[in-house]
Amino acid sequence: MSLQRAQSLAMVCAMLWLVTVSSAFGQAAPQGSEVINTVREKLLAGEVVIGGQMTTTDPAIARAMFGSGLDFIWVENQHSPYTYETLANIFMHTRGLPAIPLIRINEFTEDAAARPLDIGGLGVIFAMTNTRADAEQAVRICKFPPEGIRSTGGGQDRTVWGNSVRNNDNIMVSVMIETPEGVKNIDEILSVPGIDLLFIGNTDLGRFSGLSSSDPQYLAMVDTILAACKRHNVPVGRMCGNNPDTINGYIDQGYQFLCAGGESGFIRSGVQSMLEGIEK
Repeated sequence: MSLQRAQSLAMVCAMLWLVTVSSAFGQAAPQGSEVINTVREKLLAGEVVIGGQMTTTDPAIARAMFGSGLDFIWVENQHSPYTYETLANIFMHTRGLPAIPLIRINEFTEDAAARPLDIGGLGVIFAMTNTRADAEQAVRICKFPPEGIRSTGGGQDRTVWGNSVRNNDNIMVSVMIETPEGVKNIDEILSVPGIDLLFIGNTDLGRFSGLSSSDPQYLAMVDTILAACKRHNVPVGRMCGNNPDTINGYIDQGYQFLCAGGESGFIRSGVQSMLEGIEK
């Protein structure tokens, strides 16, 4: 085979490989296709959603989490080693799987919210929401005009989800109450249009208040949040662990959005469950 022919064959093989990769990971959904944020829709319908939290940068574990049957995956961008590049890689590798990706951040800036959305997130969870101004800013930086100020970029979100991802109704805006100040301002926070979910950061609420989770004052703060969510018709969520009895108890209390823990906990409990059933 001549050198020229060999080079031509190599070029053809490279082009075929690129087409295969593009078909698997990089091709946008057809024009006009609709992708619905099923978590937001279920919450609006009064249904309960169960999800998990993820800090891994491993695409294989991410695919297992996103395809496990959970409603959502809480991608932990506040306490994790993620970069925007690794997040983009995770979203591309989990393309087509049913769980909805939601990203927690701890900044109320346009850049901090828009970039995770531009690479494929369908919602932002804002840590440490303490005031009405925080809640207003959360909505403003997640929504396109006229509801907000989010600019239209050339990110991979449409590659992952299709054109309808640019619809404001597909983006969830969630706020976290983790301090006594947030509890004090709960009615003002929940009165902001565009808040889809309020999440109680139960561990930090105890730490910032200096109260144990069994203290009557702590329980009173939780009751205040639950009552306010009911008044404002905003779904409420919390961490719940992966014990079904515990989860059912929280559902009975009115929680609609329950995060059952992270990937390491699911792996550990799965292995332990298997070992406990083996007769040695």
